Amino acid sequence: MRNLFHAYLYLIITCSLISLITPLAYAKGSDYTSWAIAHHKASINLPNLSNDHVKKSVTVAVIDSGVDVTHPFLRSNLILNNENKSLNDSSGHGTHIAGIIKSVFPKVKILPIKYYNENATGKENLQKTIEAIQYAIKMKVDIINYSAGGDGASPMERQALEQAKDHGILVVVAAGNNGRDIDLAFNHYYPANYNLGNILTVINHNENIELSTLSNFGKMSAHISAPGNRIKSTYPHNRSGFLSGTSQATAFVTGVAALIKAYQPSLTYQDIKNIILQSSKKEKSLQGKCLTGARLDASSALALAQSYIRKVSFVP
Repeated sequence: MRNLFHAYLYLIITCSLISLITPLAYAKGSDYTSWAIAHHKASINLPNLSNDHVKKSVTVAVIDSGVDVTHPFLRSNLILNNENKSLNDSSGHGTHIAGIIKSVFPKVKILPIKYYNENATGKENLQKTIEAIQYAIKMKVDIINYSAGGDGASPMERQALEQAKDHGILVVVAAGNNGRDIDLAFNHYYPANYNLGNILTVINHNENIELSTLSNFGKMSAHISAPGNRIKSTYPHNRSGFLSGTSQATAFVTGVAALIKAYQPSLTYQDIKNIILQSSKKEKSLQGKCLTGARLDASSALALAQSYIRKVSFVP
């Protein structure tokens, strides 16, 4: 059965005061950012960047539990209309994910799509997931962040993700929080195990660059690691909170993917996926845990994106 929230190590909600001044760059000192953004040995190595070089508005669909549309840190980034107006986020998960993505790329446009209802059956939530993917395609988003999943494969869900691929959409997904090897058939976790070219599957590590205890892993089925332990981000009702899991790690990868697309609009989903994987930082502790045996490195990814453009633009 599908379940959005597989185990969280921490849920610590703190009340916060927030400045209403829009960050000029990638605000590492925000009340809604964590060690993963700060200068830390296990961070994503996010550089100080100027908004002057943003060449494209990038839209990320966050398929999740909804979002707090009134949160001061998020509201200017949200795309809201009559089709996605029912977004009440009683769990706080979707709000937390959206805050991480913005903490990486403050200019990102976020299309929140609520699929998860804690009172619905797994089958009903799966159907809502499929509808959410189809809606994201309709809205012509650049990237889908899908920080959820479950044990059962669905031909209809796979078909929807293939349609996203046909429309050039990168889908960043969580590996899951069961502490198991998803390379093994009896441990498969979806959508991570659909093995589609537009899917980028994320595991998570802690502040010591160790695989988090509950993170799923897979040398062939997972692609890269990102921070996912005690991550601070936005929480409903103008608060910040700490959550842990592959969901949080997924959002960091989505944020970097959105940055790359904004700075280099001609890159395809496959280009961006390759750049993120090829630029990742190798770690002994992650060897055998994902395809790259490495963690997300935003600075290296952006540098590599520049060289990709030069190769594409080269005229003999």
